[in-house]
Amino acid sequence: MLTLRTTASICVAMVGLHSFASLGAEENVTPESVATHYADIVLASYEDSLSTAKALTAQVKAFTDAPSNETLSAAKVAWLT
Repeated sequence: MLTLRTTASICVAMVGLHSFASLGAEENVTPESVATHYADIVLASYEDSLSTAKALTAQVKAFTDAPSNETLSAAKVAWLT
């Protein structure tokens, strides 16, 4: 089963491929431009992963600092997103 993150990454890649494929004939496609485009997609994916990891860390810390049903629920939600 695909996770939301995996599905989003696939969509980003597909959009990137579509936008790259839609380049006009007047534009030169070079190995460097392909590598740069791919690097931009990878960077966005890593930045999203970092942001999500930081949010999870904050919720887990909140739970361990003050255990309650509310902080446990928030940590669970952060884990699943």
